[in-house]
This record gives sequence, structure tokens and C-alpha cells, in this order.
Amino acid sequence: MASLQSGTVLGERFELIGELGSGGVAVVYLAYDRLRDERIALKVLHPHLSGDRITRARLRREVQAAGRIRHPNALVAYELHELDGQLALSMPLHTGSTLGDAVAARGPLDGARLQAIAEQLAGALQASHRVGVIHRDVTPNNVLVDEQGTACLSDFGLARLDGQRTATATTAMGTWGYAPPELFEGKRVDPRADLYSLGAVLYFAATGRSPFDAANPAAILQRQLAGNFQPLAEARPDVPRPLCAVIDALLATSPDDRPASVGAALDALQHRAAPPPKRAPAPPPAPEPLPTAAPPGAPRSHLPEGAWRVEVSERSRHRSRRRELRKLARNRREGRLDAHLRDAFTAVGVEVRRGLGLPIGATPEQELARAVARIADLPPEALEVAPAMLERHFELVRGVSEDAAQRLVNSATGAGFRARMSRTDTPPASDLGANVFVDLVMFVVAAILALFSPGVAQRMRERRDGTHQLPLAYDHDLRAALARGYTHLLAAPAPRTPRATHTTATPSATAAPSATPAPAPSAKPARNPLHERAIDAIEGLNVALRDEAARLPAPVLDDLRRTSSALRDRANALAERIATLDAELANSVDADEQAAAARVEARIERLRTLERAGALQDASELPKLERALEAHQRAAESAQDLEDAHTLAIAHLLELTATATAARRDLLADAGAISAPLVVERLQREASAASSALREVGSMSPKAQGAAAGSRQRT
Repeated sequence: MASLQSGTVLGERFELIGELGSGGVAVVYLAYDRLRDERIALKVLHPHLSGDRITRARLRREVQAAGRIRHPNALVAYELHELDGQLALSMPLHTGSTLGDAVAARGPLDGARLQAIAEQLAGALQASHRVGVIHRDVTPNNVLVDEQGTACLSDFGLARLDGQRTATATTAMGTWGYAPPELFEGKRVDPRADLYSLGAVLYFAATGRSPFDAANPAAILQRQLAGNFQPLAEARPDVPRPLCAVIDALLATSPDDRPASVGAALDALQHRAAPPPKRAPAPPPAPEPLPTAAPPGAPRSHLPEGAWRVEVSERSRHRSRRRELRKLARNRREGRLDAHLRDAFTAVGVEVRRGLGLPIGATPEQELARAVARIADLPPEALEVAPAMLERHFELVRGVSEDAAQRLVNSATGAGFRARMSRTDTPPASDLGANVFVDLVMFVVAAILALFSPGVAQRMRERRDGTHQLPLAYDHDLRAALARGYTHLLAAPAPRTPRATHTTATPSATAAPSATPAPAPSAKPARNPLHERAIDAIEGLNVALRDEAARLPAPVLDDLRRTSSALRDRANALAERIATLDAELANSVDADEQAAAARVEARIERLRTLERAGALQDASELPKLERALEAHQRAAESAQDLEDAHTLAIAHLLELTATATAARRDLLADAGAISAPLVVERLQREASAASSALREVGSMSPKAQGAAAGSRQRT
């Protein structure tokens, strides 16, 4: 659009002084606001956005939502104006420059300034997420810095323009190298998307380049999806290691591998000093004999019995890491530990991961073990990582129910493996990634080996024919896999009926019938991963309370226990709301309603043009179309209500997880390093915030349900 001239007065209120900058959404002017009697920044949107009624309605909602953000480092708009046919946002004037310009002019930031800006931006995002607003476009050009090193995050709400569906739009909603991978994969984003963008911005501030710098957008996206970036500690050895570790964690490809929430990231940033020395850990409990029957009231069980197996195979991008794990396991058995792997087990690495709300040493293999433990209703750390899980292709479980198998397939896929489920009476796959070309190569290799190594050739034939037994990680009976201190949780399983395997042998006709098995426990409804993580964090807090009960005053201990129970209730309630909203969003008509509204609006404009020309043939059509347009807009707004409620619920579930994790860490710290009443206050504050979020979500979603249902009836 052509720039407006200095001295132009818009809406008889804003006198333009000059242009400050422009972008793909708007032109920014320095203006004098006669009503406020101050200089402001006025963002005048481009005509193609100002002229779209749906965009105007959406932007108005975004400005209203962003207006609830209260933080000194969040630069939010005052209000939305329609000025002489143009759409504009009035904003506080920030006299600094963008972070991109500042780094270009003065070079990358030193460690102290990087630390300060990281905390400021994380604080702004935390305030945003607490009111259910995801920024979606955190980039160096949307961060403003002044000479004192203060940073402000701007452009809240402007990333959801151009009529794009908020959850699944791609390039219109992000910037190459800064938008998270899940956005480009078409997935619904949550507040952890902003964490990824924050990590990319901080990496840029430290190095002067994007972490995924490449020649073209396709190459950038490829590097993002592969998580291919130089660790910040290598690019900037002078930056403190804990700060580098936090930034690297923010850039994890999977949202589940990032900090639990922006609150957890901020907490880790603010605890950058070396952690206080830990008290000597209590000696582990002596091994207990396995009971022959489950203790009265014990809520534990074996894996639900059935006729299904789960096969898992490593992906090529993880082979180098897993090769090192196999080497490490071999060296541990031989009493050696490679020097280049020791850094992964240092105190700094452990403390940073704990501060971020991530499981300590949570490798994909440990995540699989946790998933099996959850299926068996065991604590997350109850199972050891089975040696078979380091093989390239293995059976994770065998003889489990179909529901348990499906849940474990989902968990394995989420942890970065290939996985499939099949019945135990069918042969296992030779390789989950096999294809015709691989089969041909295997045939040729087998023929050559048959001449020189008959034993190897025989094993290859067994794998190809389905008679090869894959290494098994966990059977239905988990007693042999229990970690030290958990052996009392499982009793001997009920007798099981023999099941046919994939071998060709048939059972004898005279075999004695086995005892009738006890009915398998019914599988609990699957929790979503965020809920599982929250429950794990609260369970960890409860374990810490048991461990530290002796040194805590009785009233404080009672408060902690009550608040922990309240947090669990809030987590369950939030998860139920999220599940309900997920189902409603799956049937959302937002995109259809927007398209229909655009068609109706175009038809209205055509008829009005004909009316002005005196060529309108049916004057009764206009009122009908206007009523239809209003109905479509209401339905689109209702669908947006669902989206906002979904975001708000997820944001508070993430913050609840981070708070429980931080409380556990604080309770396990040195006795003089933390005040237990402060931990109680923090937990109670989070429980109260979660309760408020539940009430707000409840007030948002019923309206959306009714309107969306009405829209579906019209459709």
C-alpha cells in the first residue's frame, strides 16, 4: 500500500508524524494521539486485510484477548480502530529497535544480556499463556530492545490473520526457522510452540543467525524436522552452560521434549546458579521377597492379558545415538565408560533437565519403559529399561490386550520409533521399514552368505520366513523387570491359558487343560500425553513428600498433601475439558463457516453495486444474505471460542505440571535452601489459577457448543 503522508489525520484523532517501518501485515507510523495526548505507534493494516469482514472480526477478538495480558515486557495494543475505511491498531510507542536490527548493528549478545532478555521474554510469554493467548510468531523482528537492554515482545494476535484456520495454517502463521515443526506438519499447536520460537530467537541473539540457517525454506524445514542444529555451547563456548542447555531444550523437535511449560523454562533460567549441595541420599531399601499374593488394597496389576504384541524398530536418524547406547551398555558391563559420554551424566545436565520439568535422563527408551509402567498401573520409574530395547528391532510386549497394544504403539511412535501391533498367532515383521528393494538386497546377501557363513544365512532365512524370534523387552509378567525398591508391587499373575505362537508347531491333543484365567483388569481410558505428564509430576511430588516428611512441620506437611491432592483433581478436570474440546474441535465448522461467509459477503457486495447502478432485480435477496452472513459469523466466532478455551485449558495444565515439578525439586533441595511455606504458597496459587481457568473454560465452551451445533444443523 502507498504510505500515508506526514501530517495526515486519521479519524480526526491520530496525526501521523512519520513512518517507523512496514511488514507483510501493516505499516507502522509514529503518530500523535489527540485523545491520549501522547505519541503512540499506529499500525495501519494493508487494504486486503482491512477490507475483509472476517479478518476484522477475528482481529477484534485477538486484540480483546491480548488486552488481558499484563506484563512490562509485553507490548500489546491499546485498541482496534476503523479510521476512514482503514483498520488500525494503536499501541504504546517503543523507541528501541528490533532485536534483528540490534544484533546486525552491534553483534551477538554477551551472556549477561542474553540471560536478561531470555528471562524478560519468557515472563511475557508466561503472562500471555496464562490468559490463553499463544503468540505464534515470536521472531527477532517482533522483539524490541532499547539501549538499557530491556526487551518487549510485540504483535500479539497478528499471526492469525489472512483468514487462516488458527490451528493448522502454515507459512502464513509463522516464519521459516522460527515457527515450530508441528505447525508445518499441520498439527494443532499449544503453548509449547512459543517455547520453540523463543529458543530460536535466543539462539539468534547469541549467534547472529538462525539455528536452522540454510539456503532456502525447504532446506530450513528439513533441518528443523531433523532437529539438526549446532548446540549453542559449541557455537558460543563463552555462554554459561546451563543457559545453553535451556536454549537447546527449547529447540527440541517434539513438543514433549521441550520444557513442561514456559513457567518451567523461566524457572530454569532464574535458577542459573549452581544448585545447592544435596544431602546424602538415604540408602535404598533392602530387596524384599516377592509376595505370593497381592497386598490387600494394592492398586497394581500386571499388563492386561490378550493376544497382541507390539513390535518396535529404530529409525535411521536415531541409529547413531542408539549405537552409542549399545556401546555404553557394553562398556558398563566391562567396567569402562567412554569419556565423550560422561558429560551426559554431569550434575549440570541433571539439574537443568530437572529445572525444565523434563524427566532426568529421559531417553526414548526410558519413555517406552514409562509407557509400559503406566499400562500396568505402576509408578513411572518402576520398570528398568530392558536390554532388548537397545536392539534395532524388538518386541516391546507380548500377550497383551488390544487396547494396551494400541496405546503402546502410540507411545512408541511419539518417542521416535517405528511401531506396529499384531496378533501373536501371526509371524512378526522382518523389519518395520522393509520394502521390495530391501527384500531383494536381503535375498542377494543371503545367497552370498550361504557360501561363506551358513550360520548367518540361516538366521537371515529365519527372519525372512517369520520363524526368527525377536528379542522381547517385557512379557505379561513384569516382575523380572521391576526396578529396585518396587518389587513388592506385583504379585504372581493369575494362571494363563496357552496361546498359539507364530511357529508351525501345534499343541498336543492330549495336553492337560490349563486353569481358567482370572479376568484381565479392564484397561483405563487412555490419558493424553500432557495429562500423563502432569500426573507423573504430581506423583513425583507425593514421593518427595513421603521422603521429606520427617523434616517438615506437621501443619506444612498437611497443607502440602491437601494442595497436591487439589492439583491432581484440577489436572483431571482440565484433562476432561481438553478431551471434550478435542472432540468438539474435530467437528468444528470454523473453516467452512469462514469460506461460506466470504462467499456470502462477495455476493452482498455485488448486489449492492447493482443496487447503486439501479440494476438490482430482487431487492428481497439482500436482507436474507445479510442475515445469513451474521449467522456464519456467529458460528465462526463460536468455533473460535472452542479454540480459545482449548488453548487456555492446555496452558494451565502445562503450568500445573511445571509447578509440581519445581515443588518436588525444591523439597529435595538442601534443608536451608528453600522455605516449605513458600512451596505451599506456590502450589496453592497454581491450584487457584487452575480453578479459575476451569471456570473460564466452562463459561466459554457452552456458548460455542450451542452455536456450533446450530451451525451443523444448518449445514
